[in-house]
Amino acid sequence: YCLLYLCNSLPVRLARILLHPRSAVNRYGLCTGLLYKFLPKKPAYVYVTLIASMLIGRVVWGMVSLIVYTAKGTGFTFAAFLAGAFTNAVPGIILHIVLIPPIVLALKKAKILREE
Repeated sequence: YCLLYLCNSLPVRLARILLHPRSAVNRYGLCTGLLYKFLPKKPAYVYVTLIASMLIGRVVWGMVSLIVYTAKGTGFTFAAFLAGAFTNAVPGIILHIVLIPPIVLALKKAKILREE
């Protein structure tokens, strides 16, 4: 019985971990770090890295949400995905695009951020 409980609840537990806000920061950081490492080190690519990371993070969040809500039997519609990933997130998206690239570029200029 315990093994059956663990097997049935494991996907939901894993999804809860992946949906946790700190996990979102980890996914975002991983994606940003990888893109920043492999893309050219030109100022425009700071924006490309940021926007691509935000999009990838939202798609991953949507896939995990689909798994969790389907497992719970409540469903997860495309409208819910759009609302949660984009509509409700517009202020944060704008702040990221306005604030993060100038900070990164200033850190690079001050040689605080290493070029690799």
